[in-house]
Amino acid sequence: MRLPLLAVVMVLQIACSCASARADGVFANILPNSSFEQGQRGPLGWQEFGLAAQTWEMHGHEGERAIEVRGDGQNSGWWSTVLDQNIARNAVYRVSLWARAAECDGRIAALAGLNLSDDQLSVGPEWELQEFSFGSPTFLPDPKFRLGLQRAEGRLCFDDVRLEPAVGIDRWKGIGGGLSLGDGEEIIEGKYTALHDLTARHTMDARFLDSYTAQFHDDRWVLHG
Repeated sequence: MRLPLLAVVMVLQIACSCASARADGVFANILPNSSFEQGQRGPLGWQEFGLAAQTWEMHGHEGERAIEVRGDGQNSGWWSTVLDQNIARNAVYRVSLWARAAECDGRIAALAGLNLSDDQLSVGPEWELQEFSFGSPTFLPDPKFRLGLQRAEGRLCFDDVRLEPAVGIDRWKGIGGGLSLGDGEEIIEGKYTALHDLTARHTMDARFLDSYTAQFHDDRWVLHG
């Protein structure tokens, strides 16, 4: 069962150290061949996996090429690329990509992100920009970035995908010198409360989350008391 909100309350003993995430476009894209234009028999640096059909298409959002995954409602499949040492543990990253769905009724749930920390995106029939951020887990064996679908029917196309670090801003001062809090955060009489929306684009990261080890793509965290 999905829970839409996660609440965390802690009493502050010292000044709150809050962090937000942003990407300024100054970082290099971690992903290789991110517009899928390079290659001969397939997109250079990307591999197929799973039973759903994957193709390298000539109808990209920009340029000529895009990657596609076709599902029948039963099988799963994706394109993936190995990240090697290009991604850090316990760090925040931002993902942006263009996607569209075809041969379906309405929208399709797309799979995007790390094999250890990915997200499900709702994709419609026109090219649209999808963005989200996530925190990388503590344990990162053989990290990969993947794009695809799980047991969905229809065709999903991806193009112009970016993966880049997001800058953590600690103790950021807002207007008047006060702390700048994020969505769902507040401080009242020395008590910090965070109400985290598990349906938002920052599902896989939160300022009050120090680290995590869960390895699945879902809106759940394992919290040890």
